[in-house]
Amino acid sequence: MQNNEEAKVELNLGSVDDVVSSQAEAIVDLAFNVTETDYSFRIDLEYCTDLFKKESAEKIAEHYIRTLKSITSDVNQTISDIDIAADEEIRLILDVYNNTYSDYPRNKTVVDLIESQAAEIPDNIALIFENSTMTYSQLNNMANSLAHALINEGVGRGQRVALSVERNLMLPVAILAVLKTGAAYSPIDASLPAERIGVMLKDINPICILTEDGMGFEEFGIKNIRINDESIYQVDSSPVQVRTSPDDTAYIMYTSGTTGTPKGIIISHKALMCDVNSFVKTYNVNRNTVCLQQGSYTFDLFVEEIYPTLCHGGKVLIMSKSLLLNVPEAHKYMRDNRVSIVHMTPMLISEFNKHSWSDSIRTFIVGGEKVLTKHVKPLYNLDCEIYQGYGPTENTVIACLYQIRKAGDNTVPADDWDIPIGYPKRNTKIYIVSGDKLCGIGVPGELCIGGESLADGYLNLPELTAEKFVKNPFGEGRMYHSGDLARWLPDGNIEFLGRIDEQVKIRGIRIELGEIESRLRAIEKIRDCAVIAREDSAGEKAIYAYYISNENISVSEIREILSGSLPDYMMPSYMMQVDEFAVNRSGKLDKRALPDITAKASNQYIAPETAAQAVVCELFGEILGIEKVGIKDSFFDLGGHSLRA
Repeated sequence: MQNNEEAKVELNLGSVDDVVSSQAEAIVDLAFNVTETDYSFRIDLEYCTDLFKKESAEKIAEHYIRTLKSITSDVNQTISDIDIAADEEIRLILDVYNNTYSDYPRNKTVVDLIESQAAEIPDNIALIFENSTMTYSQLNNMANSLAHALINEGVGRGQRVALSVERNLMLPVAILAVLKTGAAYSPIDASLPAERIGVMLKDINPICILTEDGMGFEEFGIKNIRINDESIYQVDSSPVQVRTSPDDTAYIMYTSGTTGTPKGIIISHKALMCDVNSFVKTYNVNRNTVCLQQGSYTFDLFVEEIYPTLCHGGKVLIMSKSLLLNVPEAHKYMRDNRVSIVHMTPMLISEFNKHSWSDSIRTFIVGGEKVLTKHVKPLYNLDCEIYQGYGPTENTVIACLYQIRKAGDNTVPADDWDIPIGYPKRNTKIYIVSGDKLCGIGVPGELCIGGESLADGYLNLPELTAEKFVKNPFGEGRMYHSGDLARWLPDGNIEFLGRIDEQVKIRGIRIELGEIESRLRAIEKIRDCAVIAREDSAGEKAIYAYYISNENISVSEIREILSGSLPDYMMPSYMMQVDEFAVNRSGKLDKRALPDITAKASNQYIAPETAAQAVVCELFGEILGIEKVGIKDSFFDLGGHSLRA
């Protein structure tokens, strides 16, 4: 507030006015200078151009003026009641940015579309796996046979079937067979701890579980149907006479839960079809498309890797887990099969960028976690389009999309470019809110999602469903509170700013840190704990765990106990025992005060004795950034994980 007395300047032959001038450097990041005159106030906004764009600063000024006008009209209102978004901004957000309507066959399901392809192009290849292929006719007929077998076991519309098979040609057959019966499928990763599998199966309460030989699910007391039983496919392959409604459940997919147990997300056929429509129209999927399928079918990335392509007559190229870990051979596999669409997480791209990509790739979709310029720069050698996809499982794979690069554009982005998460996908609405009010352009708030691809809620969790999926106050249907912090940019794109709660994404997988904390607290010798996510020395986001214990318990011992209930991707990469936790003024844990944990070898160094041991120790040290590794040191205790392995 500049209200000091100023000297009057008078000239005999003219008048004197203040002139606003721009200066080379801002004294602070952002400043409002208010100058009082005899008859008014003048407000100058000074901002650092390294931090704020001109249009952002202008929006800040507009919101400030709107706030002042609201205050002067009613000085008794609370600040939280002030709506700083102008009417024109609200119109832009609701009517322009969210103008996403797109037509598609809303009365059909993915089963209908795949069956249509089998009728029209029966001999076209639908699936490729290593040296084997499967035509659309074979896919449809085998799925029919398996569906009849399931119906004979009592499977029908509205019921659930668990699924735990390897990634091969039979995986799409099994999924399509379940959907043909009218039931919903729920994928189960056989490598998960038995305790976690048991919790999920109890929640699903399936009629049966589809497996392959030797999968070992007998202990859970559920009817086990082996999909590689050849006798199933030697009988009835006639069409299945079950009509599935778009409102029926297609699948239930599990994610991490804050209560310490995973939660199942219910996705309907309607929501699935909405996502398929958006994917097909955005990436121009057709019968010439070859889409790579490399993600685990227990995560929703898998949904976009198979359904859009199979619904529109293209080929799905399935990559086994062992081949995915052999990057040079994986590149050759994609090159030999002329793959055209690839969907990967930034972490996986970083590994694949070390070798040359196939020049057949036309569309590259990056998602699952924050995308940086370093992840996509090597892709500029290809003549392809690059997109970033953002979204929670609760909205059927993605909610927003940003085109990072158009085909033929060789302008390489700057290293410090903060890539937006883009605009709402087709038939999806995005609202950024503070409380019950829409945030104006540039104003941070919680990202909420509406539209046709929303999940139906959480399985057997009505209270959580009611809390997260609310009546949409800005339009039709429901709105999902994502817990993500974001803001609208002036060009209609959205900038992701982080998490409001404690949910994070590590290596593309959504994780509730609260679930890890609850598992740590369940360990008898641990009195208290804290779990955070931060970048490690290699620049990767990792899970750090801190614990207080009155007894002696080693990191290896904790890791062994956790492995009985947590999957490996939720295992903390770094752990440390501390005496106490620092708290902030409000009495809450001060996470910024938690010490960094540097991976180091054990105190008892035992040197390698053989040439093979020497090579392994040297590799551990090189990959994990540790100077001296002995033969008793654990790769995972030192901060290793599957991708680093």
